[in-house]
Amino acid sequence: MKPIEHQNHSWLLAVGFMSAVFVSGCAVGPNYKLPHTSVAASFANAPTNVPNADETMLATWWKGFNDAKLDSLVERAITNNHDVRIATANLKEARALRRLTTFDLAPTVQANAGYANFLLSKAAAPPNTPRSARGGELYDASFDATWEFDLFGRVRRSVQAANAGLAAAEATRLDVLVTVTAEVARNYF
Repeated sequence: MKPIEHQNHSWLLAVGFMSAVFVSGCAVGPNYKLPHTSVAASFANAPTNVPNADETMLATWWKGFNDAKLDSLVERAITNNHDVRIATANLKEARALRRLTTFDLAPTVQANAGYANFLLSKAAAPPNTPRSARGGELYDASFDATWEFDLFGRVRRSVQAANAGLAAAEATRLDVLVTVTAEVARNYF
């Protein structure tokens, strides 16, 4: 009897181990927490009453010179610069990917409908079948709805990643704009 108990015990251990491995493979990790970054006091006095004041001021900083020629040169540079075009295209792509990712949060609904009118040839139909008996119509309709239950957080994590990608693309585009406008202004002066 001892060998049988030993086999049952080994079997239970193996099942327990495999279950632990399976469940641990489904974990997605801890929630992301934005790291706290200390900012020097000289940089902490940006206006707080204007939404996105930093981005607005950075995108149009050269207008503080009140120089029409500089304004014209900067507008031409922004319009014709390939790096700005690439950054804008990357931003549009990040927005589209984020929108696509958020679709996973909602159910997927599919509906199909079809109609077919057919006529069998004389060779395919039984002998002496009249034309009216060889024809027919087929109607088909279907509806399907699916939804992924986000038990382990895959969808939430992918939306968070898409949001981070979108923020990075926005920051990169702003960085490219500031760099291009700074180079134009430096060369102008």
